[in-house]
Amino acid sequence: MSEENVELARAALAAFNRGDLEWLLERIDDDFEFDWTRSRGRLAGIYRGRDGLTEFLREQWETFESFAMEATDFIDRGHQVVGPDTVHAQGRNGI
Repeated sequence: MSEENVELARAALAAFNRGDLEWLLERIDDDFEFDWTRSRGRLAGIYRGRDGLTEFLREQWETFESFAMEATDFIDRGHQVVGPDTVHAQGRNGI
């Protein structure tokens, strides 16, 4: 297992949860892919690159009062790290 890749994935999740878009954008490659296809929400899909990640995050952060992901594991797949997660979200206006 590539501990460096796993530690980067952990740090990225922490940056995501604190709303640090700048940190994330500085560290992703052009071929970055965020797979949100299993979501039941309206933003289900695959988001690619800096523009895709920015689109996804801004929409999430504008829609929800709070939105955080908690990884249940980090699985090293060579150049990729898979992080199954649980989302904790609260909508605006008490929803």
